[in-house]
Amino acid sequence: MNTIAKYLISLLFIIAVPASADGPARWVVKDSDTNIYLYGTIHVLKPDLHWQTPGMIADFNKSSRIIFELAPDQLTPQVMQPLVASSGMFAGGDNLSNHLDADSLAALNELLAGAGIPPQAIMNMKPWLAAMMLAQVAYAQEGFTGDIGVEKTLTARAEKNGQMTGGLESAAEQISYFSTMPMDEQVNFLKIGIEDFHKASEQINEMLDAWIKGDVDRLASVLNEGMADVPGIYEKLIVQRNKNWIRQIGIFMDTPGTFFMAVGAGHMPGDEGVINLLKEAGYDVRRVE
Repeated sequence: MNTIAKYLISLLFIIAVPASADGPARWVVKDSDTNIYLYGTIHVLKPDLHWQTPGMIADFNKSSRIIFELAPDQLTPQVMQPLVASSGMFAGGDNLSNHLDADSLAALNELLAGAGIPPQAIMNMKPWLAAMMLAQVAYAQEGFTGDIGVEKTLTARAEKNGQMTGGLESAAEQISYFSTMPMDEQVNFLKIGIEDFHKASEQINEMLDAWIKGDVDRLASVLNEGMADVPGIYEKLIVQRNKNWIRQIGIFMDTPGTFFMAVGAGHMPGDEGVINLLKEAGYDVRRVE
């Protein structure tokens, strides 16, 4: 499976498995007066996936602040729609047909037609946004929904508990990681999405199994396979963001209390993952589940 496609899938989607799995991994970074629980998330799920464990729920409930990649108020249409329009749409008469080869364009149009989407609905999107939209179409057809995704579920619980929420990035920052890709990388991103449209379920199974069982070493191996072939994208989407988050975690560690940080599972494992970077920075990080 191509590395870029694997990253996109790990960022956005996961496939449901039986309830007998062990549960995703969780860590705590701590000092004398601060505990931060670290939990890898999946943003879109199927209804039959049982991912919440008693230990995770207990740690969440005793935390005074819940930290996501994006604060809930950054995910509103009022914030996202102008950003997507300004960063993800072509201007000046340009469109996808000027950047995709004829075969890729034909394949894209065929996929859209199969989903009941007119081609013109996507033609003004820049390739990075078209790739994200195409992935959402593929998984919606398989029954995935953001209404029961990890962040959505945890946000609802935080609201019910009266817990404060916050984010590590703004919506503008997160979108910029994609929108500032060179055009050739964006086109490659979309072409991989087109090629892998009908294979996503099969390709994600190994990552799914590692995530739900808390097998961090296997998850790291699957995610990191072939990363050396796309150093620019890996550096932008993974390494830079992880390093930014480590600095912010350091700021949280200066505040006494208990926090729960829930971010994409693909950011946790590996030599340049959040867990290893925290250890290298001298923090006391321990696996709790």
